[in-house]
Amino acid sequence: MENNSEKQLRGSGSREIQKCIRNYKKQMKSLEYSRLRSLVPSTASRPRVSKIEVIEEAIKYIAYLQDTLNARFEEDNTTEATQRTGNERRPRIVRQKRQRFASYMIKTQRNSLPARRKFSSKSAEICVFL
Repeated sequence: MENNSEKQLRGSGSREIQKCIRNYKKQMKSLEYSRLRSLVPSTASRPRVSKIEVIEEAIKYIAYLQDTLNARFEEDNTTEATQRTGNERRPRIVRQKRQRFASYMIKTQRNSLPARRKFSSKSAEICVFL
């Protein structure tokens, strides 16, 4: 049979683990918001931005990118379809895709944040013993 002191010790340990888990989730959420903030041009340069504003600006930016992509696609279809055949356009499109991919890779390497860590029970144990 367990006495009251043993129950309290076991309960306080699980509370510490839960506290550690909550803190970890809070840190991860904060990190993800900062990553999102850095990707949206209108919020990247400002020092303090609320989380709601980051999400609103991200939605606006995604809509802008979608509109730009649609306009570019329509423009390509109307102008180049009448001037060139599919075989003549192909090398140019491949070259453009390669250039876009290369510039994307350069940007992501320059602005990359550390990879997101997974939570494990081992880190909870470390937190409890600290």
